[in-house]
Amino acid sequence: MNMWKNRIIYILCICASIYYAVLYDKYVSLVIMWCMITIPPFSCLCLIFLQRRTKAKLTTTEQMVKMGEDFILTVLTENRSIFPLAYGVMKIKYKNQLDEEYQNADAICRVDAKGQEKIQIEFHCNHCGLIQIACEYLKVYDFFRLLSVKIPIHGEQEVMVIPEFEIMEDLLENLWDNSENINQSTLEKGEDTSEVIGIREYHPGDHPKSIHWKLSSKRKQILIKEFGKEEEDADIVNFGLICEEECSYEWYDEKLEELVNICWTLLQAGRIHKVIWYHPQMGIYENTKIQNIEDLGELAKQVIRAGVGRLDKEDIA
Repeated sequence: MNMWKNRIIYILCICASIYYAVLYDKYVSLVIMWCMITIPPFSCLCLIFLQRRTKAKLTTTEQMVKMGEDFILTVLTENRSIFPLAYGVMKIKYKNQLDEEYQNADAICRVDAKGQEKIQIEFHCNHCGLIQIACEYLKVYDFFRLLSVKIPIHGEQEVMVIPEFEIMEDLLENLWDNSENINQSTLEKGEDTSEVIGIREYHPGDHPKSIHWKLSSKRKQILIKEFGKEEEDADIVNFGLICEEECSYEWYDEKLEELVNICWTLLQAGRIHKVIWYHPQMGIYENTKIQNIEDLGELAKQVIRAGVGRLDKEDIA
């Protein structure tokens, strides 16, 4: 809209300069008229030169963030021409995997001649999911904003938004109570039904009962005993993201938070467990073993990338 406004003003200026040149047959009036006439061709040549000598690339520093946090999207713009990029507008589109259509956002860009500029755009993650981001083009305007050209921006980015890991206090207390009852009923003095299969360094969430105190004292670092359990003894968590027709962000966030909080609580209780979850895109059930926080983060990424299964009314009937 502003560009059309500038064009109208320019046409009025052209008319005024021609009228002035005709009315006053002087050298100055002719110079002013020809300067006004040559503005569009000069601007056009500058824009063509800028278009050929300017590149833009989309990057992001974060591949996975927690819900409620901000992340920075960076567009690296390089201007190798002798003309400065006085004014440009980047057209950015983005969507959550639950959305069918992209949303649009604009960012202002200015780059000096023979220079580079990092344009940083801040995004806020209100909901979980896979955020797909792409820049359509960089629209560059001339000095007078009468003309414009489009410069393609290379690269697309995906950002994974996962829930915050929180402990479910009631579940944790029950797990510890059950673990103590089982130990008292199945263990005799000096015996252990599980075999120690290895020693490793301490990770956040490891149960204090797994600490190898003697070896930790010798090496002056906390070491954890790894026990070999039978597969039948492992806790199993069943999970699936299947909703009727359209699912809301609130429903999606609640389901993912429930999954990661249960798994995180089991890890805090020192319980290695399995998650059997439905993969909507492939139509199969996946079996994922969770032994540490890295496994839990990878599970969250896989579940989010798999998407949501749709249950039509005909299937319910």
